[in-house]
Amino acid sequence: MNLERIQIFYAVAKEKSFSKAAKRLSKTQSAISQSIRLLEQEIGDTLFIRNNRTVLLSEAGKILFEHAVSIVDSIEIAQARIDSLKKLEEGELIISSSMTSACYMLPEVLKKFKAKYPGVKIILKNGLSDHAAEMVANKESDVGIVMLPISNLKLESKPLVVREDVIITSINHVLSKAEDVSVKSLLNYEFILLDKEAHTRQYINNHFESLGAKPRVAMEVGNMEIIKQMVILDFGISVIPRIAVRQEEGKTLNVKRVFSKDECRKIGVVYRKNEELKIPAQIFVEMIIDHFKDIEII
Repeated sequence: MNLERIQIFYAVAKEKSFSKAAKRLSKTQSAISQSIRLLEQEIGDTLFIRNNRTVLLSEAGKILFEHAVSIVDSIEIAQARIDSLKKLEEGELIISSSMTSACYMLPEVLKKFKAKYPGVKIILKNGLSDHAAEMVANKESDVGIVMLPISNLKLESKPLVVREDVIITSINHVLSKAEDVSVKSLLNYEFILLDKEAHTRQYINNHFESLGAKPRVAMEVGNMEIIKQMVILDFGISVIPRIAVRQEEGKTLNVKRVFSKDECRKIGVVYRKNEELKIPAQIFVEMIIDHFKDIEII
């Protein structure tokens, strides 16, 4: 069916008048009548019962009107979103994420977003992954970049990418010459790790616990960049996301794979369930999903 004729039919049905529909749509009454005649021919049935003063729906018209309502509403919603997109010259986007995601995952996406929508103010809130999810649930942020899965029933999640954690050592460390590295082979080495509340620290502890052991922690710090510097100076070894050592890998730090892909964690974007996202947040979610769609692991 012709979409314009459906819109004209909808207007006539709502106004119960050809002349009022013509005025509403800024068309001539003859053009309205012609469109309805063509639609009736296409359907093969009469759509309106015409009286002297009013226009009523026929039985076929009632059926078509039920479906026309959702069609017209969908078009109006789509047009409203497109109009909002064109007018997106100001606004606010609040993102919560872990420090690691903020440092190594978000910059490229935010650069694309800011280039397209320079008027939108971006607020980036950092915390542990679970805290970042809580901020979304508590309406302190619009969206969050967090570790999956999540347990908060208030949130909806979409996976983005698999994140690989690797062993890092100084360039001249004895492990730099090892071909295969397993968690078991690391039991006697000293580690520099994030504090116990960090998701990555819990991940490492769980792997050691599966062997009935605990990592030997020489130093606890709260920042990936500090960890890298301490490892370079040979204070110990560490486990951190590979994405965090792209620039240092093979130069100032040696990187070893220790976990299989199935053991690696997933990063996703979360937002509140049953609640329409603000336009800037909608665009950001679409943009970050598109950014990682062809990337399997980072």
